[in-house]
Amino acid sequence: MRSTEIRVALAQAAILLFAVLAAVSIVRTLPDTWSYLSRQHDTYAPLTASDPNLVAGYDSLLPPGALTFFAERAKRGERFYVQARPGSFIAGVDYPTAVRTLARYELLPAVEVDDPRDADVVFSLGPSPSALGLRYERIDRDSRGYTAARVRRRQ
Repeated sequence: MRSTEIRVALAQAAILLFAVLAAVSIVRTLPDTWSYLSRQHDTYAPLTASDPNLVAGYDSLLPPGALTFFAERAKRGERFYVQARPGSFIAGVDYPTAVRTLARYELLPAVEVDDPRDADVVFSLGPSPSALGLRYERIDRDSRGYTAARVRRRQ
């Protein structure tokens, strides 16, 4: 066999190996991928043009109902804080940080703050805003457990 024939045979073997590995990967991940895509479809297919612009894949962080509830109460330039239950999301990112990161974008043009004492309104996904030790003018509650609490400013 000449060296050219050997190189061609090695290239063909590499292509075949790549194709086999790709097929094995597809077979292994197809059930989980199909399940994930089906859940995404079930979540986002019923949305209409009047629904908020949601970032696909984050429905477990900031559910569409919570986002709508918060967006209706977030005013332009107003400072808000998002209170979420403690816990982990992915390696290196806790759940409250992940929720706040998404809310920072989705609730524009309101402005997210890192400290609830600097907020005009506290949006809560479950925990009671009273746990933050602030005084509130008004607290709006949603039947699904979402809360918007207007912080009382000293005068």
